[in-house]
Amino acid sequence: MKRIFFSVDLRTHIRFRLAALLLAALSSSSVMAYETVLIQHLELGQKSEAYGWLQKNLSRYREDPRFNDLLAQLALALNDYDGAITALERLVKLQPSHLGARLDLVIAYRQQGQIENATEELKELLIKVSRLERMPVNVADAIAKLEKELILTPRRRNFYAELEVAAGRDTNVNQGSSINEFILDLQNPTPIVLGEESVEQADNYASTLLQFGAVSSKAWCDRSFLCGDIYMYAGQRLHNEERQYDRYDLGLMGSLNLFQVKHPWYASAFAFRSDTDAFGTDDVYGLELRKHWILPDFTFKAAVSSSKNTNSLSDLPDRQQTALSFQMSRSQYSVQLLGIYLDQPKRIPGDTWQSQVRWTAWHPMENWLLKGSLKYVYLRDTEPFATVFFGDAIRREEEYSASLKLSKKIAPGLSLAVEAGYSYVSSNIPIFERDRLNIASILNYRW
Repeated sequence: MKRIFFSVDLRTHIRFRLAALLLAALSSSSVMAYETVLIQHLELGQKSEAYGWLQKNLSRYREDPRFNDLLAQLALALNDYDGAITALERLVKLQPSHLGARLDLVIAYRQQGQIENATEELKELLIKVSRLERMPVNVADAIAKLEKELILTPRRRNFYAELEVAAGRDTNVNQGSSINEFILDLQNPTPIVLGEESVEQADNYASTLLQFGAVSSKAWCDRSFLCGDIYMYAGQRLHNEERQYDRYDLGLMGSLNLFQVKHPWYASAFAFRSDTDAFGTDDVYGLELRKHWILPDFTFKAAVSSSKNTNSLSDLPDRQQTALSFQMSRSQYSVQLLGIYLDQPKRIPGDTWQSQVRWTAWHPMENWLLKGSLKYVYLRDTEPFATVFFGDAIRREEEYSASLKLSKKIAPGLSLAVEAGYSYVSSNIPIFERDRLNIASILNYRW
């Protein structure tokens, strides 16, 4: 039997699916008793009665894939998405390769606001579809459209916790200069002996990060047209030898958005603390306002934020940030362009311009999802550091980074990921040069 895939109109999809199922039943040489009763009800336009009869006889045909398929389609037609989900979950267990049932399950999850479940089921569907030698263009387009809608749909009625444990190596934990590149531009010929802390130090490290988050319930969002979320984290990075650069972090952020799927506004408040013996304690707090414009193939974002820092000597000074981003998403990759201007009136090197290009691709594998990312960042200050070591040099910095991530759903709501990343920073001022290798294991639970 040929399956009709989801395109734009869910009701049209359901009508075609029911018609296809009934046509298959009529043409079959072994029509089941429930199919005869179902056809009689539907010929009289009695969808509710047909659905009720199937529900009453569920115990007799629970293990029959065709029965569960018909039950699910009538549930969808009558907007009983909970009933459809129950029937489709049984059907998928009975026939794991049933692509139409998996797609219907994605649709039902989405209609109920279970975006995480819909996303996970879509990943399973993509794995199955990737094994097909050929796939009709309209099917591929339909799946790509549904995937994009899931990305753009706000995640509601959602709580999550995540634990990340990582280890790595940083070639410049202390922001020192390479002894081979350290040039003193001094008129006084008096020799200067550089302290050990002035020369870059490489060290291994281990880190942990614990995060919690919550999003407003679907009922609240639908009733008030306002959705909110809250996010908090705690983390630490411990070095093997250079313990004075150990770092401890705490953070909290909350936001509200006007619930408009196509052009949402977001207003956020945030506060975080970062503490090291060498660089002191940063207490940062601020506000951010964001606007999204969601078009058929692209998403534009604009954001303005203002933050304060109680540590006047920090690398994170008081600042006002303006950012613009453009993102193009396809079924298995996305490209993002980002431009940022940091207005930092109290910082000696002045303001900072920053631009980023990020390419991300993902590929479903057997029981795993492989995701890779490449990123390029360029930044430039507007004023020189005006120090005796660097003269009138204005910082120009480039960062190249790559990451590879494997993730797997190991239980309902529970996923495991392993990620490896490498970044290299080059700068015309030696203290900012570094490269870092990081390997992390991430456990995520959503409910």
